[in-house]
Amino acid sequence: MSLEENKALARRYHHDIYLAGKLDVADEICTPDFAIHQPPPVPGPGPQGVKEDAAWFRDIFTINALTDDDIVAEGDKVMIRWTLRGVHKGKYGDVEPTGKEVNIGGFDLFRIENGKLAELWTVLDELSLLRQIGAVA
Repeated sequence: MSLEENKALARRYHHDIYLAGKLDVADEICTPDFAIHQPPPVPGPGPQGVKEDAAWFRDIFTINALTDDDIVAEGDKVMIRWTLRGVHKGKYGDVEPTGKEVNIGGFDLFRIENGKLAELWTVLDELSLLRQIGAVA
C-alpha cells in the first residue's frame, strides 16, 4: 500500500469507528490479532477488542468532533496527532458523568500489515481530561 493509502486506513479507524460509531468497520480494517497498547482498560485483541473499546468510549463521551491535527506516514507506520471534542456523559473511572465539555488530545501510532491495521499505540492527555471533568485540580 502507498503511504496515502496507509493514512486513509488509519483515518478510518478514528472517523468510521469512533466518530461515526460504525463498529463493524473494525472487521474490515483490522487484522484478526490487532493489538491496542494503551493505558488501562486495555481491550482484548482483534476487531472485537476494537469494537468493545469504541463502545466503552462512546458510552462515556459524546463525540462531537474528532480532528486529525497532524498525520505522518513512513514505511508501515502512520502517526496521527488528534483532538477530540465532546461531552462527558458516562462514568469515567470513579468520576460520575458531569455533562462538561471536554477537549482531549492524543497521539496514535498505527502499524499496518498486509493492508490492515495490525497494532496501535495510544497516548492521550489524560491529566488534562481529568482536570476538565473535575477529578483533579
